[in-house]
Amino acid sequence: MLRHTLFIIFLIFHISVFAQVGHGGKPLFKSEGQLKSAGAVMKNSEEEKILLTPPAYEEIRMDMESQQKGQSFTFAYPHFVKLSPDNSGVMAVLDDGRLIWQLQISSPGAYSLNLVFDKFRMAEGDSLFIYDASGGYVLGAFTAETNKKWGGLATAPVPGDEIVVEWRGYGLSREGGSSIEIGAVNHDFLNIFKILKGAGDFGSSGSCHTDFTCFEDAVIAENGRSTGQVIVGGTEYCTGTLMNNSNNDGTPYVLTAGHCLVIQWSRRILYLL
Repeated sequence: MLRHTLFIIFLIFHISVFAQVGHGGKPLFKSEGQLKSAGAVMKNSEEEKILLTPPAYEEIRMDMESQQKGQSFTFAYPHFVKLSPDNSGVMAVLDDGRLIWQLQISSPGAYSLNLVFDKFRMAEGDSLFIYDASGGYVLGAFTAETNKKWGGLATAPVPGDEIVVEWRGYGLSREGGSSIEIGAVNHDFLNIFKILKGAGDFGSSGSCHTDFTCFEDAVIAENGRSTGQVIVGGTEYCTGTLMNNSNNDGTPYVLTAGHCLVIQWSRRILYLL
């Protein structure tokens, strides 16, 4: 269940532009020779848009005031939802026989939006994209290669206060078919993109610490590149570092501070995306 699960997106700081790993392909509006069916889908999508009520200023103020030293930093407000092709968005049949489902979600005033899928499974050949209102920022394709053992998915933030979720495939909610249900839409009220860039200072040290770039030891400098920024549950920001193990098998272990994961371990599971 979403409420009992901890999701982490780990972002290596030396990558200048972060994005979730995609597996090829383009959303329909970016594809060459767009199918004529797409126009009707997009027109109807505007009418079926999910409009969320932005968090009240008082709620944001309380969140900010509740931030204490030794805790992770809250940057987003969670809208808990149950959005799926069964109850939202629009569905159409494309000229090649595939189905297309598009869902527009808006949370006015958000700097960015990110999603947590309670149910996410892509059948072979199916794909899902998430993009902003202008189509200039695209996540995906999410495909069968994206499927997680726990059956859900947490996504990176998309800038702006409106996003489009687009699925294309041959079947939903059938045996062997794709399964989609969005459990949370997280409204960024602090501008996580600005925070992640660190105003130019992420990777540098405070006055009481030695910056790793000050060391001449090549091993120290190389290991320092594993420092990363962490988004927890789609709503909280922290930092961590990638860790190797004695088998040197590339298992992506992440070391982070306990205050980033203020959880009851018996009730929550840690996932690295």
